[in-house]
Amino acid sequence: MWKSTAPGLVESPMLTAHDLNKLRVEVNLLPPGSLPNDGRLIEDRR
Repeated sequence: MWKSTAPGLVESPMLTAHDLNKLRVEVNLLPPGSLPNDGRLIEDRR
């Protein structure tokens, strides 16, 4: 897991997901550019 210098960057989404959905989630930070570019785009059709 990539180490971030921003405090709460992992804890905040975990707590928000639990508070809103009553779900336990795991957040993993990855270094920028480490995810593969699979060519999929989300089109905004507004």
